Amino acid sequence: MKHLIIGDLHGKDCWKDVNINKYDKVIFLGDYVDHWTLPDRFIYQNLKEIIELKRENPGEMELLLGNHDVQYLHYPHYLCSGFRPSMQRSLTLLFNENRDLFKVAYQKDNNLISHAGVTNRWYKDLLELRLVQQIRDEEDTVAWLIK
Repeated sequence: MKHLIIGDLHGKDCWKDVNINKYDKVIFLGDYVDHWTLPDRFIYQNLKEIIELKRENPGEMELLLGNHDVQYLHYPHYLCSGFRPSMQRSLTLLFNENRDLFKVAYQKDNNLISHAGVTNRWYKDLLELRLVQQIRDEEDTVAWLIK
């Protein structure tokens, strides 16, 4: 299976320069927003096009969340650098309306892909959570457990 992994767009549309049809799976690593100079409307439109691409190709696309996306999805509980107050309402709405399309991680076999990685300590702590122990079975993946 051939994967294309695209990370940290921050509003840029350079993903359009790649023929995504050459890949079995396209994984966007998050940070779709918060470019420091691009106009709001350009950033918003680019994210809408990525969401539409996922809706048109649900099995071939994975949309992971980055810290710049989470700050809008969970506004006002988490903020990071680059936050754009001018886009807060529209991005919070867009992320929440399409929440079902986004994941924290993607796993294929023994490969776990996320925006910022997973430490051994974090993984150990995750597996020790009572809720995870109650619902976990041998077929579960780490990506599914943190969805």
